[in-house]
Amino acid sequence: DELGYSQGPLDWFVKEKKHSHDYQFGMWSENQSMIGLGAGAYSFMGQTQYYNLQDLKQYTAFVNKGKLPIWKGSHLTDVDLMAKDLVFGLKSGIDKQGFLKKYGQLPKEQFGKEIEGLVKMGLLESDDHRLQLSYAGKLLGDEVCARFYLGA
Repeated sequence: DELGYSQGPLDWFVKEKKHSHDYQFGMWSENQSMIGLGAGAYSFMGQTQYYNLQDLKQYTAFVNKGKLPIWKGSHLTDVDLMAKDLVFGLKSGIDKQGFLKKYGQLPKEQFGKEIEGLVKMGLLESDDHRLQLSYAGKLLGDEVCARFYLGA
């Protein structure tokens, strides 16, 4: 703040809001379909997540042959979708009522142990309406978010 920068999600710091990636907040807060282009990218449609080939030469060879450069895909269960929504949503904050409306339960009902532990460590902040990363949680965002996949 002293230098005129504001912290966005995780380890993003911007001096002017126009440099933030606002479009991503919508992608993170909902399980929207997205197509990943390029080696190592991932796509998400319906309840399926696809991962592109990671090796650039192999990726290029597939594309040049007119083949989809998909390495693997996986069907996501309802709990997987909740974890995905939670992980991406924490980057900008989770509206608990929106989560309840979408999944029929609050985040703590499925991930109570993980949330409670992260709140005690000061990595998550929770009130009646929102669940979000604390300042320390943003700095350790990948580690915080991994807890929801490991616990699911």
